[in-house]
Parts: sequence; C-alpha cells; structure tokens
Amino acid sequence: MRKQQHNNFTYISKLIAVLLSVIITFCIGAPAFALSPVSSGEYEEPIMVSLGDSYSSGEGVEPYYFSRSEDKYEQPDWLAHRSRLSWAGKLKLRDSRGKRLTMYQNKAFYSNETKSYDSFDKNNWYFVASSGAVTGSLNGTQGKSFDRYIDGGSLTEHDSVTLDSQLKVFESIEPGTTDYVTMTMGGNDAHFAEVFIYAALNCSFINVNGMDDYIGRIWNEFYNGSNSIKNRLINAYNDIHNAAGNQANIIIAGYPKILPKGGFILFSATESQVIDNAITMLNQEIRGIVNSLHSESFKIHFVSVEEAFEGHEAYTGSFKEYIHGIKFVRVQDLDHAQIISSSSLHPNKGGVKAYALCVQECIDRIENGESSSAAEEGAATLQAQNPENAEASEIQQAQPLPTRGDINRDGLVSILDVAELVSAEDYGAIVKDAPEDLNKDGALSFKDVVIIIDPEIYATQ
Repeated sequence: MRKQQHNNFTYISKLIAVLLSVIITFCIGAPAFALSPVSSGEYEEPIMVSLGDSYSSGEGVEPYYFSRSEDKYEQPDWLAHRSRLSWAGKLKLRDSRGKRLTMYQNKAFYSNETKSYDSFDKNNWYFVASSGAVTGSLNGTQGKSFDRYIDGGSLTEHDSVTLDSQLKVFESIEPGTTDYVTMTMGGNDAHFAEVFIYAALNCSFINVNGMDDYIGRIWNEFYNGSNSIKNRLINAYNDIHNAAGNQANIIIAGYPKILPKGGFILFSATESQVIDNAITMLNQEIRGIVNSLHSESFKIHFVSVEEAFEGHEAYTGSFKEYIHGIKFVRVQDLDHAQIISSSSLHPNKGGVKAYALCVQECIDRIENGESSSAAEEGAATLQAQNPENAEASEIQQAQPLPTRGDINRDGLVSILDVAELVSAEDYGAIVKDAPEDLNKDGALSFKDVVIIIDPEIYATQ
C-alpha cells in the first residue's frame, strides 16, 4: 500500500497558506509562526498490478481503452486490447479506512510523453496485461503489428510497434507497496490458438488421431528441455515475486474449458473433449507449480475458473455462453486482413463477471485472514456458477426499471434484467427496453440501456 494524505481541503488550504505567508512576509516581515494546512493523518491505499495475456486484458469485451481516440495507434492500452470491462478492473480492494475501491475506477494511465505513469491520485491499478502475451513478454518486449486507417478511413497502411515488458511497470511503483498481482499466462506458450485452428481446419473423421498427436507435441514442449513451457512458467512466477516483493499476494487464475462436450459444427465431440481435457491438464500443472512455490515469503495463489464456466462454454446456446464462439465481425482487430476476429473463443461479459467473482473470492479470503485453499482448489460456489446472483444483494434496493420482465429469473424486475439483455449479443429487440431517451440523442437505442447499467461506462463510449 502507498501512504496518502487525506484532507478534503488540502489543495485550497495549501493555496491560502502560501498566499497569506507571501502577504505577511512582504507587509510586515517574516512571521513569528508558520501557517500550514490542517493535517488529518495518513491512510494506506492499496495497489494492484494486473499482468498477463488476452484472458486478462479483456480481449472480446469491448470497448478497449482509447478505441475512439484519434491517437489510439500510439496508445499501448489500445494496442494491447485492454478492456474497460476486463475482470481485473472489476476487482475491489479496501484501503486502511475500510473503503472499497474498484480497480477500473482507479486506473493509472501511461504517458507517452514521459514514458511513465502520470502521478494522479488514482494510481491504485496498474493494468499491463496484453493480448498475445507469452511468458517472455514479462521481461521482454512484445511486438504488435496493426493496420492503420489513413485518408479518412478509405485506405490502410501496415505498421508495427513494440510494447514495453510487463514487469517494467514496477519501475513506476514504490518498492514494497504492491499488495496484489493478478495474471493469466501460459495459454499462448502452449499454442492454444493454433490448436483451435488445427481442429477447425482438419477433419477428425479422416485423421482420427490427428488432434491427439498435435496435443502430444505441445505436451512434449511443456515438459522437456531447459526452455520447457513448465520452466518458463516457474521462472515467470519467480520474476513476478522478485519485482513485486515478499508482501505482494500473487494470484494466478486458470483458464476455462472452451467447447461444449458434444462439439459444434467446426469441432467434433472428440476434438472438443481432447481440447478441454488439455485445458484442464494445463490448469492442473499451473496449480501444481503455484503450490510448490507457495510459502510465507512467497504469497502465490491459484484460482480455478473451470467450475464457474461449467455449462457456459461457447455454443451452449440460449444466451448462456460465457465464451464467444468463432466471430467473423471484426470491429477493433489490429489486423484487418484476418478472417476471424481475435475476440473469438474469449470470455464475453458474462465470462469476465465469472472470472471476477472467482478471483474476488480469493482476495476476500486473504483480506479476512482465511485460507484461500477453497479458491485454489476450485470449489464451485453458487456465486461462481451464477454471477448475476452475486450482484443481486447490492442492487435489490434499486428501483425497478422498465424491462420485459424478470428475464434472469431471480425474483426481481431490476437492473440485472436489463444487463441480461445487454449481454445477449445481436439481440435485435434490445432497443425496446430503453425506457426513454436518456442520452438526449433523439433516439431510443442501445446507448440508453447502457447508461442505465453503468453511466461511467456510457461516458467512455
């Protein structure tokens, strides 16, 4: 935690003190006493650093930071596809006064001019996770290629930039003040994107053992050699610990199963099972590494999300998915030539809620001095399985809003029913649920629904 001076009138009182001191000095000479602002003591503010790959950056849950900015091509937040709605941003930490701070409301922003994080009061959350990141991206730079619109959007030109190593963020943080580090990592090292492409393009009926053989080669890379994926993960966790300090709690979140058990169109039932089994094995390996490193001076924890996503995999239907399927609509993709959107097979809004609930449960256990073993072992809680219910207690006192009815079947007609509609992609009738023209743009539209759910998010659209 970093120490902050708390005074409602700090700035004004300092200004008055300086002005009076100058007046007294010039009018009657040096004063016999010093004027100073009233001090109301110190309090501790928490600091969280969020590292990782696309499952941490929020790939698939737009908008990304600076997505509507003219200089987005120069902004690391947009190039890394860091989302305003990422699960890490939904996490809450308490300061020493007991006030709960939501991370996305207290984000530190990187300055391209100073090449550092600006010293604003709200520097509680340092968000450097990046889509496409591998373990090597923690200590090494990450290249990003993208297509830039020119001439008013009629033409594009190809360009590339280099993002800083993720651990460089600790150079902007006072040593020993980081409270939490969150991360997902390992999926890209294990070539999971290539696995899905292979499964989609190869027929399992023709090559029955093809998927098993492909996965087998990845596991060979995972276990064997000095630069094995397993060794990379061990080194990554140690590097994070050294950068963050012994006081920091490092939370490593696992990955969800992606595909339904019965398969779907491009993925056979066999391929789905092989891929999901591989994800479970990766999670088990990550958990094993974390448990082997955990000690009093190395506060590292594993959080499983598999149980929370059970029954909500891609293509499960009825708007129950927490994972996007294959998407061909490319809105904020860096590469305009690719056929499939990079948001494919990533958590949607329901998925990031599930992630946030699982990790928040671990944080709350740590804050309460309890063992985080239940979260580490992946205990399936009611809240994890139904993220909507976890928020119900905070919203039950809210006034009912005009919707179609109790859509999420929680016994209330509330904001959660509107949220249920917003999470349902391509739900054409959503505009009918806007009660009035809240944003005064002359139309009843999706934006009027968004402003109900979260005015702050609406302001950034």
